[in-house]
Amino acid sequence: MKGEKILRKALLNIGKESPFYYYVLLGVKLVPSKNTRNLKLSFSTTGDVMLLYNPEAIEKKPLRMLQALLIHEVMHIVLQHFRIKPKDERDRKIWDLAMDAAINQYIPELAAF
Repeated sequence: MKGEKILRKALLNIGKESPFYYYVLLGVKLVPSKNTRNLKLSFSTTGDVMLLYNPEAIEKKPLRMLQALLIHEVMHIVLQHFRIKPKDERDRKIWDLAMDAAINQYIPELAAF
């Protein structure tokens, strides 16, 4: 469970730097998923917020990058991007790019992406 261990360390580091982001993350259920590229938000049928993570992928990431990816996912919650309902696949891709750009500009490690 090295992936979960590094994920928890990243969460604690975020808590030291930003109690707000940490507070939001406290309400998120961590779920290992080999079908996820890195990290991905999802919602259960009961409305619980789940953070799907690929243990093998996140083990390879530097801790600072993992923290940046976690903050990225938190920002999707904070900005309520989950409420946007694209009308088709093309619309979804446009919204995904716009939402990621809106978030990444505030995260130095991700600004180039």
